[in-house]
Amino acid sequence: MHSFAGAVSPDEIISDVSMMVVDEPMKDFSYGYYMSQVQQALSELAFDTLFDEQEVTTPVPRTGILSIPPGLVNLESMYLFNGNNCGASGVQKVWYAVNYFRHGGTMFKDQRGMNGSDPIMEDTTSNAATMFYYGRRHGEFHFSDACIGYENILIKYRGMGCNIGDQPIIPHEFRQAVKNYVAMACLQVRRAQDPLRWREVHNDIKRDHFGGNGNFDVGTWKQAMRRMQDVDMGTRDDMGKYLSNLSLKISR
Repeated sequence: MHSFAGAVSPDEIISDVSMMVVDEPMKDFSYGYYMSQVQQALSELAFDTLFDEQEVTTPVPRTGILSIPPGLVNLESMYLFNGNNCGASGVQKVWYAVNYFRHGGTMFKDQRGMNGSDPIMEDTTSNAATMFYYGRRHGEFHFSDACIGYENILIKYRGMGCNIGDQPIIPHEFRQAVKNYVAMACLQVRRAQDPLRWREVHNDIKRDHFGGNGNFDVGTWKQAMRRMQDVDMGTRDDMGKYLSNLSLKISR
């Protein structure tokens, strides 16, 4: 990809996918779920590196649930601390726990072993008072009880600092790959719920996404990965400037 030929918005991707999985009203999958899958696709393509570096400092909510900052594309790190930015004390890194969330005062978690350098193990919920971790669910961060004992949290991420849903940020060259990525996540759920109805639909999208057996049928995902890797420095700068200027033009 040696030129930046324009972009589409995440909302356009979500609109297409919701029709592919027969969920136009977005009752089976929430808007937050769709957006989260779009963000994950951009991160796996390394497209997230072209967004601005952002930082947000906010009080830790007593409920343990915090709305994800607008425009977050890829979370880099989170730190708990007491005091203020000028006199922070007791800084503590917050770790990611797979499928952890809070509901009605109860904690749910499905952490399967180590995740890179993540120290969160199978018995995390039994150590909730001393373990600092979070999960993501429907546009929210869900924190462990130990986190609630801190005053503030610093969130470092790549993003726009404003809502990105309706903004054209996904290059046309990545559109089909991102769309298939999101559809695959939804169809895996659909297939588990009703295998007879969704097996063939899932297989068709999977074939388009991952390709066939031949070298000339590599699938939309590998094509997008190759295009991202082939982006020259001039085009990378153009896309980075476009994304940065776009965020500045939008009122926050």
